[in-house]
Amino acid sequence: MTEEKKTVAKKAPAKKASTKKVETENVEVEEEVKKAIPKEEPRRELTNETQVEVMNNTTGRYGYFGRSGFAMEMTEYGDVLEIPFGELKRMRAEQKRHLEDAFIVLLDEDAVKELRYEKLYEGVFNEEGLDELFHNPDKLAKVLPKMPPTMRETAGSIAKRKFENYELTNTLVKKVIEENLNIKIDA
Repeated sequence: MTEEKKTVAKKAPAKKASTKKVETENVEVEEEVKKAIPKEEPRRELTNETQVEVMNNTTGRYGYFGRSGFAMEMTEYGDVLEIPFGELKRMRAEQKRHLEDAFIVLLDEDAVKELRYEKLYEGVFNEEGLDELFHNPDKLAKVLPKMPPTMRETAGSIAKRKFENYELTNTLVKKVIEENLNIKIDA
């Protein structure tokens, strides 16, 4: 909790003089106001061995081979694997493009916070998040330009496929995607 002092001017009760002249007097009163600051939920402790879920965010095959000998492969968008948190830290140090361009998406909020990617992840979405965006053209127009490059490509490819399969039909969404990604959707 933080404390904040607040000064409030209050009028004192009017005093009557014998000449029937009314005088007022200003009195300053200090009040202490305590504000409750919501407490953040405690994060769980992530060790190098803690398994963290990651999702393939490319529209095709994704492979990673670390200098430590760790390797992973996912064949299509949306595939999910668990990898050690220590490997994510090494990936950030040695090949950060995999994380910062969102080739893979961290599905663990504690890992996102621990790696300090909160700001980056404002523009990174999983499958459900993209579906939500595709039904809100105003939000899509605001978020799409802020997405990392791979996330933008993935969003464009998925939207194009959904329009071709008639899963998406909103012309405003189509216009936002075409203008922001410089692609043509024939549907």
